[in-house]
Amino acid sequence: MKTLYVVGLGPGNLDMIPVRNLKILQNISPLYLRTERHPAANELEEQGIDFTSFDDCYEQHQTFENVYETIVDKLFASLAHHKEIVYSVPGHPFVAEATVKIIKERAAKENIELIIAPAMSCLDAIYNVLGLDPTSGILIKDALSLESNDLLLETGLLITQLYNRQTASDVKLSLMEVYPEEHQVTLVQGASIPGLEQIKTIPLYELDRVHWIDHLTSLYVTPLTITQVSGQYDLNKFIKIM
Repeated sequence: MKTLYVVGLGPGNLDMIPVRNLKILQNISPLYLRTERHPAANELEEQGIDFTSFDDCYEQHQTFENVYETIVDKLFASLAHHKEIVYSVPGHPFVAEATVKIIKERAAKENIELIIAPAMSCLDAIYNVLGLDPTSGILIKDALSLESNDLLLETGLLITQLYNRQTASDVKLSLMEVYPEEHQVTLVQGASIPGLEQIKTIPLYELDRVHWIDHLTSLYVTPLTITQVSGQYDLNKFIKIM
């Protein structure tokens, strides 16, 4: 049976990668990275660990769905020529990683042994830097699939992968359908990554004016109370949303 390892890189540098994961990266090849736009990629190169990234797939296709399918096709094509391969992704393999879901389904159909090596996710890093307890209730959404009708205004909202200012602008417009424009939101870039971490709290209407928003940036939106909503907003609209 052939084996496909899916290894989490964690949210930052090599210090944040579990020992087991690092051993897999060092000892099994070929190694593929979904993207080398990750703080650990340069350190892997410095350690002499060879890898191939799939960043070119993002330039060749118009939709993320096509990108993900292409990456998975390339992985399984490689597996046809090797007994085992490694596919590494930022953070935790099951957190905001569409390719891993596709891989899991296909591996089951093709009788491929799938070994998942978990790591700290970007969510864990954000909880840490903002002092959030997810058991108290946090709604998590991807910036690219945010819908205002899906939001729970009395629950903290964490939006991952803002990517760029255009995405931030789209998110701002969706949020301003249900939150006051002065509502305080917090941007987090490079959570827990030494030298990259930035935290900035601003009013919602300024969201897309921040120049350093990138693929390592997430947004936390504090919850509203009924009093806030009824005082600044149409309570009937709030109830409808809830």
